[in-house]
Amino acid sequence: MDKQNKTVVKFFLIAILVLLLLPMVNYQLKFLKELSLHGSETQVAQPIRSFKSYFTGQYQDSFANYFSANLPLRSYAIKTHNQILYSAFKYTNASQVVIGKESYLYETPYLNAFTGSNYIGDSAINERMLKLQKIQFALAKMNKKLLVVFAPGKANFFPATIPNDYQQIINKNNHDEFVKAYQKKQINYIDFVSYFNKLKQTSPYPLYGKYGIHWSQYGMNIALDSMLHKMELAANQKFPSKINLETAVINGYRFTDNDVELALNLFIDLPKENMAYRSFQFEKNTKKYKPNIIVVADSYWWLAHNNYISKEIFNEYHFLYYNKSIYDFNQQLPLTLNEDLIADYLHRADVIVLMATEANLNWFPYGFDDQLLNILSRPRQNQLFSEEAIQLKINEIKADASWFQAVRDKAIANRVNLVQQLRADAIWVLQHP
Repeated sequence: MDKQNKTVVKFFLIAILVLLLLPMVNYQLKFLKELSLHGSETQVAQPIRSFKSYFTGQYQDSFANYFSANLPLRSYAIKTHNQILYSAFKYTNASQVVIGKESYLYETPYLNAFTGSNYIGDSAINERMLKLQKIQFALAKMNKKLLVVFAPGKANFFPATIPNDYQQIINKNNHDEFVKAYQKKQINYIDFVSYFNKLKQTSPYPLYGKYGIHWSQYGMNIALDSMLHKMELAANQKFPSKINLETAVINGYRFTDNDVELALNLFIDLPKENMAYRSFQFEKNTKKYKPNIIVVADSYWWLAHNNYISKEIFNEYHFLYYNKSIYDFNQQLPLTLNEDLIADYLHRADVIVLMATEANLNWFPYGFDDQLLNILSRPRQNQLFSEEAIQLKINEIKADASWFQAVRDKAIANRVNLVQQLRADAIWVLQHP
């Protein structure tokens, strides 16, 4: 081996040694900060050492789990691995993410919705349609409005760039069959799937980002305008006006416009595109009608919820995320979602919005239709009770020590606050005289 080759070998041996030692040195000195990683990660706390745990082996097992989750420079290793997979093989191990043509990013549920592989069948479509028809009729008698919103899906919006494996249509799709059924039975709905497909040829700005899975902020703006207008027509009321301000065009992304790219956890950002961001505000200090609203929706509602929904447009607002967790204007509510709680919200609601993107129509509306039918079938459920009547009944409960204590116990058991439980019980008693 000549001198030059020996030098090369030494260099690589030293480099390997440095790479092997670097995590341990950094663990002690912490001169490199961990990079942020996107996605769901379980935080593992450092275990507390004790005499018992040490000699039973529990501490060693716990520390091994902790060290694995907090391996020094773990984020650098993950991003390096992901970058090699993406750059060299056009592959990603991010959950459900697929790389399409021209590097467009997709998620498999949207591709399955496009091909029809998740089609639930004619009978299931008809069954769910009939449920919503009953609900819409019952709510109309109570002067409440139902609005179903079909949010678009990226695969349907960009069919030319989906991977070849998903190009073949193998079945009917849930969106088209739901729309046909709703038209037939005159269920109130907005179809943003069809609307966005019409707009994409004329829209001055992107309605989807190349590396996102949700509609763009600009696209959401268009959808929110249409939804509010539809609600106004249904309620025969004028809401506070949505005032569109400037539209900023940047070469880059904000909000969720590249959310799938972030999930890849790459070292190098993907090429950016020009995206538009429209700022707006709602009319202030107005006496116009502000409805009470329930929104039961998937992740397509997050952009509006997190950034734009406020008391300037709605009087009371509850967002039931997948009909599992509850959010109001400012925060997630630490409440257990059950029929009594939904009945309480429903009593005060003026508009009920059910929303899903194409990828989630196979389990839409998340069991909420069955819960509403149960609530609406309760004795005297269709009768509205005045706030005065409800408050009188609450006062009656409070005046009876044993009854009040029973309600306290029920609130604890149901994991709801006492005010909420008092109201629910008061309404129940009024409904069951």
